[in-house]
Amino acid sequence: MAGAQVLQLYVSAPGSATPRPEKELQGFEKVFLQPGEEKTVNIVLDKYATSFWDEIEGMWKSEAGVYEVLIGTSSQQIVARGKFEVDQTTYWQGL
Repeated sequence: MAGAQVLQLYVSAPGSATPRPEKELQGFEKVFLQPGEEKTVNIVLDKYATSFWDEIEGMWKSEAGVYEVLIGTSSQQIVARGKFEVDQTTYWQGL
């Protein structure tokens, strides 16, 4: 039976020195499939995927560390996981 599913990409910062949400939605893609069909889905992350607004510094901050990527059909239905590392902490202003 043909169908559609929304895949959601979350980023988690489990080792962060700053209190952060357990996971943050950073992208999603709706996929339409025919019976037996498979598709590759690409969800691009930008520099804001690991960033938050630092009130003390008054600018965006991306902390160095290992981040976890979670792919799911909802925030509670995680079907795949991966990791990546940010080598150094960076700050910048504006979008």
